[in-house]
Amino acid sequence: MSELLPPEVGEGEVLPPIVRIGDAFELVKTLKDESIQMFCCSPPYWSLRKYLPDDSPLKPKEIGNESTPEEYISRLGDLFELIRYKLKKDGAGYIVIGDAYLGSAQAKKGTWRKPKQAALLPCRLAIELQNRGYWVYNEIRWVKVNPLCECVRHRYARATETILYVGKSADPYFDIDAIKEPIAESTLKRFIFAMRKEKGFLHAIYDNNKETKTLKALRDPDSLVGYPKHVTKAFEDFWRDIECTLYGGTKQLTLTGEFSGDKLENEKSNKWKKLKEITGGRIQHGWYKDGYKGIEQKSILRNPRDVFVCPTKSFHGMHYAVYPPELIVKPILASSRPGDWVLDPFAGTGTTGEVAQKLGRNCVLFELNPEYEEIIKKRCLLDIKRISDFINMR
Repeated sequence: MSELLPPEVGEGEVLPPIVRIGDAFELVKTLKDESIQMFCCSPPYWSLRKYLPDDSPLKPKEIGNESTPEEYISRLGDLFELIRYKLKKDGAGYIVIGDAYLGSAQAKKGTWRKPKQAALLPCRLAIELQNRGYWVYNEIRWVKVNPLCECVRHRYARATETILYVGKSADPYFDIDAIKEPIAESTLKRFIFAMRKEKGFLHAIYDNNKETKTLKALRDPDSLVGYPKHVTKAFEDFWRDIECTLYGGTKQLTLTGEFSGDKLENEKSNKWKKLKEITGGRIQHGWYKDGYKGIEQKSILRNPRDVFVCPTKSFHGMHYAVYPPELIVKPILASSRPGDWVLDPFAGTGTTGEVAQKLGRNCVLFELNPEYEEIIKKRCLLDIKRISDFINMR
């Protein structure tokens, strides 16, 4: 391991995963500065499980068995501070972390640590990372549709965990178009209804019945406000020369060039093509008469929310705490490009590596327990499948 990782790769090139067994604190030092685009991991949860036997020489290196929450958070902060130097300037990270409840042995009189109280570990880690130079962009909620049953009487049973989305700068790489979500049909109908009630506006809407986009305009183009002059003029020139049948006071034309069921004449068809070129086939955002704020319906996708609804999945192996592959598909798609390097300092059985490879990313995987090495390699060296076969993103 004398040569620093990761190796140089061509644009979009994907190599077999790099797997290293040992202490993450030491292994992170083998990475080149500003070489990693993103990291995605789930540190061992505090005071929950032991992954190494008590007589293992690596036991002192294990995270999660600290005596207090403060020690646990401080140790995680030390590691993520090292990782921050390895991130590219627009790099980011995702940390899946669960909370814990204090028992009698962990309580301390005269402090906040009281029995049955939530330790608020995700919040404490977020603040710790901010103090160490990270930007904290989101606290994403992972909603489990099949949570474990908790036999508790004094509080609500837990069905969520936290994913901290953090980064190195105020302007991280984030491909939002790669992870946009379909909007609800009810939302779409409300948009259409609101637009049809307005007076004096142009808009592009999605027609549920015909499954085609439709441009509509009132006869009076002078009532339009908020559009660039070249767009407004293009519409004026087009509507001035075309004769049509009125539908409720509007003119209607599909983007395919059909009008009232008939094809446009050549001259009018050419004008329509010119109009589409000028407007890019859509209408810009704008304020309309009577103060209505128009909504551009050039697609039926919305920006993703900070809630991931995803069931837990069992893994047939010796590791009991494995997050589902579907959970990290959006983070990897949004925060890295094909061929970028993705790091998981707590690789476990290699879930991050498997997903990263299937999405065309390179990965570096660190794991303390040597018994997981063969599992990781077997899991991550499977034939690459298309992402559409792996998970239905739409």
